[in-house]
Amino acid sequence: MVHAILSYVGHPVRVWRAGRWTDVPGWGLLHRWRMPGVGTRWASVCDTPEQDLLVRRYHPRDSAEFFAGMELSILHLGLALLAIPVRLGWVASLRPASRPLLAVAKTLIPFGSDIGAMDILVGGRDSRNNPAEARWTLRADGNRGPYVPTLAALALLRRFRSGHRPAPGARACSGMLALAETEADFARLGIATQRS
Repeated sequence: MVHAILSYVGHPVRVWRAGRWTDVPGWGLLHRWRMPGVGTRWASVCDTPEQDLLVRRYHPRDSAEFFAGMELSILHLGLALLAIPVRLGWVASLRPASRPLLAVAKTLIPFGSDIGAMDILVGGRDSRNNPAEARWTLRADGNRGPYVPTLAALALLRRFRSGHRPAPGARACSGMLALAETEADFARLGIATQRS
């Protein structure tokens, strides 16, 4: 995962902003983000294939952006600082520094917590053309965040066991599952979700 993050830090990342695709610096657009039940953390734009899938599926009129953050400010801001030489073209990539950077991050583990989170905020207009907003937040304590992506696979395996198989062929998995199909697994692992 460290290699994946460092591969785009400081390099142009394509995002959907102001109704069109545009490039912004990877790990740029630094800002503070407050998540219900979690707190406030630094966030920066990240490169993810979900960006393309979301835009293709939901056709957002204005923007669709993905941000990532590290709990410890020193790590997050340090990486934002290290992105500057890449943006200026002085360094080709931070990937060769992945081992020492990971070692630094590991030494700082005792100063953080075991809380991972995901926050989805959707804004638009309702049927009366009034501004409307919906939010879904996931909090994974006990370093259980990495289990979250596997829960969709578990739900699909349950479907297969019940005799429900998807149509053959490769395609994006968007819309294949309902959130309700993973909620019991979230509860079993102590992963909390809330809507606001």
